[in-house]
Amino acid sequence: MRREGLKPLSHEGIYKYLLRDKASGASLHIHLRHKLRNYRRRGSPKERRGRIPNQCMIDTKPPVVKERTRFGDYEMDTDTQIEKVREKLNNRPRKHLGWRTPNEVISGQASIVALPS
Repeated sequence: MRREGLKPLSHEGIYKYLLRDKASGASLHIHLRHKLRNYRRRGSPKERRGRIPNQCMIDTKPPVVKERTRFGDYEMDTDTQIEKVREKLNNRPRKHLGWRTPNEVISGQASIVALPS
């Protein structure tokens, strides 16, 4: 461009021109993909979807949480729930095991196959 006597042009310059064009009432912007509307940039460091405000790690929670006397102090999975899931997994017949359960196949080695304690 410089050899031909033209000013260098960037994408920002083009968009500035299109914004001025839109402000003056012209219609060049309607041919753009986003039509000069704001759109959410992906991968931005300010991404906030799925974030819990003021969250803290389990290790940094106050000691009163361990007492579990208030609503919301309990963890989602308890030991009894984990044990029920472990029993369902280990006592379900599997086609690739000849319709035997994992506990039947490994009965001599260990009583638990999935989710060892």
